[in-house]
Amino acid sequence: MFLTPEGDCRGLFVAAKGPAGFEVRELQEGRSAVTFSYRVVAPRADLESPRFEPVALPAAVSPGGEPGPAGEVRTSAPPRWRAPRVERATP
Repeated sequence: MFLTPEGDCRGLFVAAKGPAGFEVRELQEGRSAVTFSYRVVAPRADLESPRFEPVALPAAVSPGGEPGPAGEVRTSAPPRWRAPRVERATP
C-alpha cells in the first residue's frame, strides 16, 4: 500500500488493515486534516504467477562490474569518470 499526502503533514502510515478497509494515521501523533491518495498493490488471487527460470551467474565479478573467468577475482579499480573535453571554436 502506498500513501501520498496531498498537503503538509508529518507523514502517514497504515495503522491497521483488513478485508473491509484500512486505517491511516499521521506520524509522531500528528493531528493534521490533510487529504491523501493511496495505491494498493497485490498479486491477483485468480492467476498463477510463474517464476523466472534460474540463471547461472559468473563465479566472480570484478569491482568494475566485469565478470572474470571462474574462480578469478580481479582487483583492478573501475575506470574513473572524466568530464568530456569541450573544444571552443575561435571566431
